[in-house]
Amino acid sequence: QPGLALLRLAEGDIQAASAGIRRALTEVTAKPDRLDLLKAVVSIYLEEGKIEAARDAVTEFEEITGDLTTPVIEAETSAVRGALALSEGDPGSALPLLRRAAGAWQEQDAPHEVAKLNVLIGQACRALADHDGARLEFSAARETFERLGARPDLAQLDRIVAATGAGSETYGLTRREIEV
Repeated sequence: QPGLALLRLAEGDIQAASAGIRRALTEVTAKPDRLDLLKAVVSIYLEEGKIEAARDAVTEFEEITGDLTTPVIEAETSAVRGALALSEGDPGSALPLLRRAAGAWQEQDAPHEVAKLNVLIGQACRALADHDGARLEFSAARETFERLGARPDLAQLDRIVAATGAGSETYGLTRREIEV
């Protein structure tokens, strides 16, 4: 854990993801060891619609990382804050946090993390009625997931794109964009 819980989440099995991550949280008590779990908890709880529980996990994450200022910690903090703001219906606040996190991960040469953030940024753009921006973010995420062979992430992206109405077969791209 948290890898197995995140895999279950990407496969769409939210119940198994939640059960696994909750069990892991009961076992891991050392604060530094909880960081990866808390990051996963936020994603899983937000997917379940448990906003208050996700907020509590973000608070614990921030308490543990309080004085740490490494680029990775700052990226993770911005990412969990941004994901929470997006789920709370505040895409305007989420967007700069998510872009900051994506930029930090780009500097760390972590394409998978950037692609996961592209999905969240796409959702924020969609919520702000920026359909072109959403399509670009979803397309960037798709390209990276395909290149990395991240099939569960691709399946999750498909579900998100279908739910946001961006089109399933073309992922919201025009015919010309697909050709390019």
